[in-house]
Amino acid sequence: MDVYTATDFQKKQSAILKNILKRRQPVEVIVDTVKTNGSSDSVVIFPKDDYQNLIALKSQLVQQATTDIQTMVLHTDPATLTNSNEIELWLNED
Repeated sequence: MDVYTATDFQKKQSAILKNILKRRQPVEVIVDTVKTNGSSDSVVIFPKDDYQNLIALKSQLVQQATTDIQTMVLHTDPATLTNSNEIELWLNED
């Protein structure tokens, strides 16, 4: 992934945006490099249809997780899940 400073991005904005669409590759723009924990504040820019695909995938995953949790709850005897160790083991089962 190409990385730009905010200043470089601003100077080359039009070309960078066209290149994102042409290459179908995201870019990172570093907004603020001065942070106490050594990281930087940055944004990632990518094509709109990639964003829409990510949103759709997120929605599917949330729905699947909700369905899985509902199924587990409906098929589990609540009396058997009182020990926190048992709960942890149960949650980690595949």
